[in-house]
Amino acid sequence: MKIIAIIPARHNSKRIKNKNLLKINNKSILEINYKNLKKTKLFKKIILTSESSKIKKIAKSIGYDHVIDRPKKLSKDSTSTASVVKHAINFLKNKIKFTHVCCVYPMAIMIKKGDLLKAKKILNNNSEIIFPAIKYKHPIQRAFKIKKNFVIEYKISKKELKRQTQTFDNYFHDAGQFYFGTNNAWKNFDKSKKKSFEISNLNAVDVDYNDDFKLLKAIYN
Repeated sequence: MKIIAIIPARHNSKRIKNKNLLKINNKSILEINYKNLKKTKLFKKIILTSESSKIKKIAKSIGYDHVIDRPKKLSKDSTSTASVVKHAINFLKNKIKFTHVCCVYPMAIMIKKGDLLKAKKILNNNSEIIFPAIKYKHPIQRAFKIKKNFVIEYKISKKELKRQTQTFDNYFHDAGQFYFGTNNAWKNFDKSKKKSFEISNLNAVDVDYNDDFKLLKAIYN
């Protein structure tokens, strides 16, 4: 098994400006992520793909093994992660030999080697994609909307609302850290079988808003 890590780091993030250029303790997110992955000794090469000249320049100075010039058509809000990884695979196929790809998001600086190894262990065949998940802290069945005049609206009945929280089934969401699979699974991403496993809430913060980044910094420190 020859595994490479691919970090997709576009410049034009919407909800947090220049998200992939942020720093913690005067170190860029891209540097922290690279060093964490390097330390695991699991990856043959660590690659970054971006359309941003600034991000690519920083990645080269950090020491990424390959820095891919991503087309701007693959840097839109609507662009899927899978299409970015497919482009990277095609770019690299004649340059290095690899059988598996682990796509790691730039903000996944809390990633643990044990979780990467677990994903590797779970993978059974070349048509699977494995990713970590986090449990919702409160039953999502009890979720509600806040409408006009601060009125709340539940989607479940009053009878269901009276149930104790521990009686509801657990639900999970994508941890926003990494996706692991074979080259074949990535090339046929939509048809690939998706598998997931639970990780600790302390090991991942999916950064979409400024408060998320503040929380990430607090946990990291």
